[in-house]
Amino acid sequence: MLGACVSSSEDFNDSLSWMFEISLSQSDIAEIAKLFKGIHKPVVMYFFVRSFKCPTCKPATDLAEALRQAIVIAGKTDLMKIREYSLDENEGKALAKFFNVSRVPTILLLNGYIKYVGIPSGEELNSFIETIIRIGTEDVGLSNDVREAIEELGDERINIEVMVTPTCPYCPYAVLTANMFAYVSYMSRGKLTSEVIELYENPDIAYKYSVMSVPAIAINGKLAFIGLPSEHELLSIIKRILKS
Repeated sequence: MLGACVSSSEDFNDSLSWMFEISLSQSDIAEIAKLFKGIHKPVVMYFFVRSFKCPTCKPATDLAEALRQAIVIAGKTDLMKIREYSLDENEGKALAKFFNVSRVPTILLLNGYIKYVGIPSGEELNSFIETIIRIGTEDVGLSNDVREAIEELGDERINIEVMVTPTCPYCPYAVLTANMFAYVSYMSRGKLTSEVIELYENPDIAYKYSVMSVPAIAINGKLAFIGLPSEHELLSIIKRILKS
């Protein structure tokens, strides 16, 4: 079960803040750096935060700093960039509007083809790091027939929302599959995007879809699947929604 969602910053701080702490040790950062050493393609990450009414913006900036350290240790500062913006400032507001960012913290990869609404903490941190590595090594990890089918979607506008929580053990696998669908679309200039939504930080979205367990997947604003789909199942779900 998803559990009780919170509706205020005060309640969030009292009951759930422990889930979103980013406490990576120097040993952890060194391990991430080892993984980054194989990256040979550019990876740009956009972090959007603000200074008020955002209990998880501080952990998001902590994550950005830890990743910066790993990038330096890996010797990949020429390929890997972290750009951090505050919605308190005009530049951040303008860029947020350009990328259709309305919530904080939000993290973007592939110029917004992959969007994290809420911090990727807990179980989600591993799939976030894996997504970065997949992009930086051009490894989509999908079967050829699925990849070709995604490319054939062409100009069809498809937004995959994967709803998750930090303690869900299956969510990272659903997230990685959706993110790789978006990565294939990005490379083929398609219009399929992946949006990873952390529900404790965004309880209104849980209410919108009446989500009681995760992972939950919505396609183009319609709740389409509860659980962990295979890549072929996710493709079938997308095709079914497009036909409906």
